[in-house]
Amino acid sequence: MRKLSWREIHFTLSLISAVVLFLTIGSGLVLSVEPIYAEYQLPYSHHDTKSIDLQQLLDSLGNYNNNIVELSRNEQYGYTLSTLDGDFDINPVSGKAILHNYHRPKLFNTTTNFHRSLFLKTTGRLLVGISAFFLLLISLSGLLVTIRKLGLKNLFKNFEKTTAHAYYHTYFTRILFVPIFIVALSGIYLSMIRFQVISTDNQQSISSSDTELKMTDGNVLRQIVVSDVKKIEYPFSDDPQDYYTIVLNDKELQLSQGNGRVISQINYVAAERMRVLSYNLHTGWTSSLWSFVLLLSSVGLLYFMYSGFRVSYERLAKKNKNIYTMADAEIILLIGSENGKTRQFADIIFNALIDLKKKVVVQDLNAFELSPKTKELIIFTSTYGEGEAPNSGNRFLKRVKKMSIDMTIQYSILGFGSTKYPLFCEFAKDVETTLTLIANFNSKTPISFVNKNSYNDFKKWVNSYQKASGLVMKIPQNLILEKKKMYKFQVTNKWSVDDGYGDTFYLELYSNKKEKFKSGDLLSIMPNPEEEARLYSVGKLKNGNLFLAIKLHKYGICSTYLNGLSVGETFIANQVINTNFHLAEKQRNVIMIANGSGIAPFIGMIFENNSMRQLHLMWGMKNVTSTEVVSDILIEGRESGNLAKVDYSYSRDNQKKEYVQDSILSNPVYFKDHLENGYFIMICGSINMQKGIFENITHILQDDLDKSLEYYLDTNQILSDCY
Repeated sequence: MRKLSWREIHFTLSLISAVVLFLTIGSGLVLSVEPIYAEYQLPYSHHDTKSIDLQQLLDSLGNYNNNIVELSRNEQYGYTLSTLDGDFDINPVSGKAILHNYHRPKLFNTTTNFHRSLFLKTTGRLLVGISAFFLLLISLSGLLVTIRKLGLKNLFKNFEKTTAHAYYHTYFTRILFVPIFIVALSGIYLSMIRFQVISTDNQQSISSSDTELKMTDGNVLRQIVVSDVKKIEYPFSDDPQDYYTIVLNDKELQLSQGNGRVISQINYVAAERMRVLSYNLHTGWTSSLWSFVLLLSSVGLLYFMYSGFRVSYERLAKKNKNIYTMADAEIILLIGSENGKTRQFADIIFNALIDLKKKVVVQDLNAFELSPKTKELIIFTSTYGEGEAPNSGNRFLKRVKKMSIDMTIQYSILGFGSTKYPLFCEFAKDVETTLTLIANFNSKTPISFVNKNSYNDFKKWVNSYQKASGLVMKIPQNLILEKKKMYKFQVTNKWSVDDGYGDTFYLELYSNKKEKFKSGDLLSIMPNPEEEARLYSVGKLKNGNLFLAIKLHKYGICSTYLNGLSVGETFIANQVINTNFHLAEKQRNVIMIANGSGIAPFIGMIFENNSMRQLHLMWGMKNVTSTEVVSDILIEGRESGNLAKVDYSYSRDNQKKEYVQDSILSNPVYFKDHLENGYFIMICGSINMQKGIFENITHILQDDLDKSLEYYLDTNQILSDCY
């Protein structure tokens, strides 16, 4: 049986108790307002009664002494004096009668009844008690999920923002866990009292000689504060045998009316004292400040319900749920996708095969593994950059070459790309070439290609696959690609540099987009709806604007479009959150390697380096002219301490020609020690540079039997965003 994760446990508990929790939290939200409302209705506050002793109160009631029968306090901390002439409300601070004490509006009375039982009497009270127990488990499992995500040491430090709801769900968990835990625990305790699971009937009687309050300590009445008093029963006559009965929160006293001596004391059991404490903590009546905390907690809980279910829905909607485990998988559907469109086509096939009761599992190319029952691979992959693999497939070829295949496996390959590029679907072709050379891999269908996400091309492959498989798959007649929300960006600054080998230009962009960018995120730009979107890595400047660095390509559709924009002009694009390429809190020492326009995200990271990480930038360019626009920013970073070190490499320099990746071989000990110490390397730029870096890191690690390049890639010590 599969072991559930804390995240799954947390979600399951929330799902089971959702309806009852929503009703009790909503009614609790209304009731949390009442203590604050009541305090403004009364001429005194509960806090005032903590500074007055009982003797002061009785002295202030001297005018009524001959007629007083009882002084009592209600649950809302209003005080009523019962006399032979009738009952009236008093101000416990002044002892004077007031027109009226706090009288609960009908709204609060009705809401209290609903909150306690949902108008279902005993059954409702039981449901509410169970929901309080679920809330306790949900809060604990939520905290464990947060600790697992951030780490105990980093629990209250800044962390990476993915989507807004996921971020704030975690953020407010850290703040509201304690009050929510208290609300849940006190609610459980009150329910246990209500159903007599815990008894509060047993009380301990203490003789006067053993009592805590003695005349030797001074006037006993001076030792009791009014806020602790629930009721005072006056003696019926002047007979010395008649006495005062004073009911406090934790005990009951009998006082002689002659000398004020304590005749007897009955201490309430711990269970009763806990009941009083739980009631005060659960309702907030003892403090308007605490009631405000409960108000925020109720709002937070409602937000947790909304954001939790929304985040879960979005995750499930974007990800096919593998019904079968890898051990049972007969068909593995492998996806190599850069921006998600290839995945949408793969989803169609996945669902069609599931409908046919086929044991299929979907994986990214980089996660590829075989099981003894695997009979077939279906590979959907796009091609990125100059015929290179997409990020989710850039380690597939190395992985599959190392595998030992001792069973026959059929494969079908479908490539995605655009015929406008000379290396159309090149990576899909590389995959086919590699599998052809490996024994026991047999092609089931000829390699096929989809041009510009053409659904007709896709359906042609489906027909071919159905003939080869003898299957009849149900697929939609038309593909409706997910529409992403677009935002407007305005060019506020523009710089161009011609280094003699080509033009590079830089844009500073302003947007009132609500979601906040982080350096390393991507800007998805689609000048023509019929074309593939182009992704550009962005840096975030000190003023909040975005920074783009773009190499102008002679036939580049997007780079030509952006280069044609003037300052003040606008275009539309959408944000792609790139969490795996953010500067994380745990990254205390980072080597940032870039060439050409790959400098953009690192410029922003330098500005974002508020925790004074040790950042070492290594930037490869054609010549010194290439650095003109950015050099002043790097100087500022060095002077401010945000950037520890910067090194330049010039591949077209007349004096010393060097590619940035060559610096790894020039300083092997430095790079090897950097990785062995747990530090990070971030790479942004061309695929060719990335290949050179990976080859050189492999070379310097060749004597290390324990840790290879793949180890550092798998542990995310080496991060790349290359194109």
